[in-house]
Amino acid sequence: MIIDGVQIPPGSVLHQASLAVSTIGVLACLAILVAVAVRARPRGVDLLLCAGFLLLCAAVAVLQFVFQRPGPPGQPLGFSFPSGHASISGALAVTSVVIAAVFVRSWLRAVLILQCTAVLFTMAARIALAEHYLSDVVGAALGVCAVGLLGVAAVKRWWTADTRLAISRPRP
Repeated sequence: MIIDGVQIPPGSVLHQASLAVSTIGVLACLAILVAVAVRARPRGVDLLLCAGFLLLCAAVAVLQFVFQRPGPPGQPLGFSFPSGHASISGALAVTSVVIAAVFVRSWLRAVLILQCTAVLFTMAARIALAEHYLSDVVGAALGVCAVGLLGVAAVKRWWTADTRLAISRPRP
């Protein structure tokens, strides 16, 4: 982490732990999304909308090539704004929250808490590794949330009356 020129030495226990947390955070977001999708069982158009929603949110990571801002000093070549790890974990989180809200309402609070925790750990680990500035991960989170809100507004009308009935009938 870069704080007044102090950085976690590569190869140290803290560095390895931050790498693990960063990876586990993204994998946790993916696992929660899979669990929600299996429970929700969206079919046909709903499944395509969920997949499209995930891709739309994940597209925030591509903005690195638009902004082309270099990362903190000493980092390998590449761009850092917005953070790819934060964008992908955020996209997985937002998508699973939307699926839970539409198809498995009883899971919504747990999914929201777990996903927010996983995303925050991923973001903190990317900063601790000095891979990104704070603005990189915050920009990724705000970008994914903005795209997610626009995506929900765009696809809301496609979720049918059958889906709304499924919300009112909680699954066992």
